[in-house]
Amino acid sequence: MSYVLVSLSISIMDNFDKQMEGWSSRLQEELAISSSASMKVASTIYAEIVKKYEALQQSFLKSKSNVSFQDRIDELIAFQDWMDYSKQVYRPSVVRARVITQLYVCFVYLGDAMFFKLKDIMPSNALTHKCASYLISDRVRKFRHAIAHANWKYSVDYLGIEYWARGDNNKLEQFTVLQDELDFWQALSRCLAYTVVTAIKETRLN
Repeated sequence: MSYVLVSLSISIMDNFDKQMEGWSSRLQEELAISSSASMKVASTIYAEIVKKYEALQQSFLKSKSNVSFQDRIDELIAFQDWMDYSKQVYRPSVVRARVITQLYVCFVYLGDAMFFKLKDIMPSNALTHKCASYLISDRVRKFRHAIAHANWKYSVDYLGIEYWARGDNNKLEQFTVLQDELDFWQALSRCLAYTVVTAIKETRLN
């Protein structure tokens, strides 16, 4: 791996580590990880992905899927560009467009394209496995289904999202996710996805 790529990966991971530091307490509580691990989420995931590269390339680089790994990268680049641009536009319609794009990419697209695969491939004690498992766990999975099937809306006070998903009795039940928790889910989803993509891409170029 070239010096430029090493420098780039360190810069990207440092940035994601700093972004996730604000969620340290929630990471420790909900993912059952140590305080030190919660401060180095992206760096740890990056190292784990590089270590398991041979196994991962079969699922991501040599997959028989009609959608290539590069196609996934292109969508994530476009998504990030849209997020950066839309945050500069203070119009209700743009905010709603940004939210619905976030919801689809973070919970529907990435779940099916990446998180289920990571859970199956990575060892259970790996932070990557814990993050992926959390993002497809029952509560988040129900939210994902609600987004995919258009069973959601903003709460009356706009402090969260109300959604309907099938409960244990297989009937639709109403749930609410508040903005703080939703922000955490989205931050973790984006951190995991971009870190994995960066690690695989840079290892492939080594």
